[in-house]
Amino acid sequence: MEQNNKFDADWDLVNKLDRLAIGYLKDGLSPTETQLLILNSELFKEWKSTERCFDVHFHNISRFEDILSNVEFDNYVNMLKRIAFETMQDKAISYENELYTNYYGPIVHDINSGQTYDRLFHQVGINIPPYELGIEIGRFCKLMKFDKPIGSLEFLALFTNNASGLPNIEIEKLQEISVKASILEEFKNVFILKYKN
Repeated sequence: MEQNNKFDADWDLVNKLDRLAIGYLKDGLSPTETQLLILNSELFKEWKSTERCFDVHFHNISRFEDILSNVEFDNYVNMLKRIAFETMQDKAISYENELYTNYYGPIVHDINSGQTYDRLFHQVGINIPPYELGIEIGRFCKLMKFDKPIGSLEFLALFTNNASGLPNIEIEKLQEISVKASILEEFKNVFILKYKN
C-alpha cells in the first residue's frame, strides 16, 4: 500500500513537471531552453531530493522533443478543426489564408511539387494540403449534420477502415455515419479521386 502511495506521488510530480514543460513549449521556448528551465526548477529539485519509483530521464533532450511533438500535433489538430468549423458555418474560405499559415505537426514537404501535405494521409497515398484537409473535414461533418468537426485521426480512420481511430468519435456520430453509409462512400470516392497520388 505504501509503495502504491509513493508511486502515485511520484507520478503526480512527473505530471506537474510535464505540465510546466508544456507551458514553456507553448510559450515558444525550444526543447533545450525548456529542459534547462525544468532542470533548474524547484519541482525538479523536489524530484531529485529522494529516491523515486521510476526514472523519466529529464536529462535526455528527446523527452522534451517528444513533448514538443505532442504540443505541435495538438495545435495542428485544433487548427484543422478551426478550419473545418468555419467550413461548416459557411464562412468564406480563402486560400490566401494558407499563404500565412505555418504548419507544425504531421506534415511532409514534396520537393518535386513544392507542396506541403498532411503526413498521415500522405502515408496512405493521399496528397492533401493541411488547409484543404480542414476544409474537407468541415464539408464531411456538414454533410453528416454534425454540430462540431471530428479530428483528423478520426477522419483518416474513416478512409482506411481502421477501427482504432473510431473510439474517439461520439456514439451518436458513429450511428449517423452508419445510417448514412452510402453518403460516406460517395464522399470517400470523390475525396480519393481528388487527392489520391
